[in-house]
Amino acid sequence: MSAITSWEEASLLNNSFLGFIGIVLVSFIIVDVLWTTLRLHGGGPITERLANGLWRLALLFHKAFPSHRLLAAVGFGIILLNILVWFVGIWLGWTCVFMIDRFAVLNATTNVPASFVERAYYVGYSLITLGLGDFEPNGEVWQILTVVISTNGFFFVTLIVTYLLPLLSAATERRTVASYIYSLGNDPVDIVANAWNGADCNVLSQYFTDLMPSILSLSQQDLAYPIVFCFHNQERENEIGPAIATLGEVLLLLEHGLPAENRIDRLITSSLWGAIGVYLSTLDATAIDPADEPPPLPNLAQLRERGVPTVSDSAFCEGSRQRDFARKQLLAQLEWHGWYWDEVRGPHERQPVHRGVSDAVEQG
Repeated sequence: MSAITSWEEASLLNNSFLGFIGIVLVSFIIVDVLWTTLRLHGGGPITERLANGLWRLALLFHKAFPSHRLLAAVGFGIILLNILVWFVGIWLGWTCVFMIDRFAVLNATTNVPASFVERAYYVGYSLITLGLGDFEPNGEVWQILTVVISTNGFFFVTLIVTYLLPLLSAATERRTVASYIYSLGNDPVDIVANAWNGADCNVLSQYFTDLMPSILSLSQQDLAYPIVFCFHNQERENEIGPAIATLGEVLLLLEHGLPAENRIDRLITSSLWGAIGVYLSTLDATAIDPADEPPPLPNLAQLRERGVPTVSDSAFCEGSRQRDFARKQLLAQLEWHGWYWDEVRGPHERQPVHRGVSDAVEQG
């Protein structure tokens, strides 16, 4: 009799421990889902660590075996895995909660207490509100908790759907902005040379004015949908990382590479730099530090060959120093998106110049 009592006490203790684990797991998943979908300022503790950690591993592999197709597949897989973790976590958590009482769930025909697997089955169909009826809750508390589970499942699915739709829209807008920037030219030198009319590059003023709200919108989307970076594009012309870096180099050439009398309105370039700065500030939410050194400057000789007047190389180097921090951030965000600086520079000056993804990962 004593042995039976001890076994029952041990079983009760184990079930209570499982119940405690379940309550903690359900609470943690609910907080993460609400934080990620409704807070609009970075991902929850699970989402952020899972997505960023797996993406860093993918970048390390990408460095050794470069493949943008693989990065695109991994990014999509991370999004699906994050949703799966949410669902499995909430399912497992509620199953553990229903293990607290041995008689919480009974077989509707035999009144035999359900096993762990059968309780998982009961919780699963309660979450998706099927209500098959072959198992039933025993007692008022478990009946009420069953209603809570069904409500939890309904809101869970609703939040996921309402989160994924604008997430896809944000990914599409990033492609649109990138394509818009690259429609001006293939690289920074090409864009400036294409805009040169013999006196200035003022034709770019309207393009820059149109780009400002789009880039500010991207920065807010990065905070509201922290896993949007996982939508990796195989083509550079559709990828926001290289596009933003290219735009920054265009502004650098217009501000400090052209003679003072040939430059466009300083207010326009400064305002666009401000919008880019807001976008780059979202790197803090991803724990990505700026690069140790700014990337190589654009080659002014290529502009001179295309008939665009420039300042001396030394004057360009000196004037560009005030943008060093922004360019370090541009390099960091570029590598975070799986690209390198030689892919921003024109084909005439591309070299394997980058600090390496492994450094960025270690700093992150």
